[in-house]
Amino acid sequence: AGAGAADAVLLLGSLALIGATCFAWWPALSFNMQQGGFFMDDAMILKNANVYEPLDWRRLLRTDYWGLEMFQQGAWTHKSFRPLAVLTFRWNY
Repeated sequence: AGAGAADAVLLLGSLALIGATCFAWWPALSFNMQQGGFFMDDAMILKNANVYEPLDWRRLLRTDYWGLEMFQQGAWTHKSFRPLAVLTFRWNY
């Protein structure tokens, strides 16, 4: 009888843990991301011409994440070269 009771306690404990985990994660999983606005560097989507203008592969490969020219003399850029990230923004735009 001791082994059966231990199995029942283990089963109930496991179910309680799964239930608590689902309860804790429910707000994060059900939150609709479409309702939120732009946040921090998401504003880059509105400023980078590679996102909303006709695709120019040369411009995409010579500008940084923010759409700034990386090789122009005197222009400041931190050279964050992320063309795949910019393309995914473009595909979602």
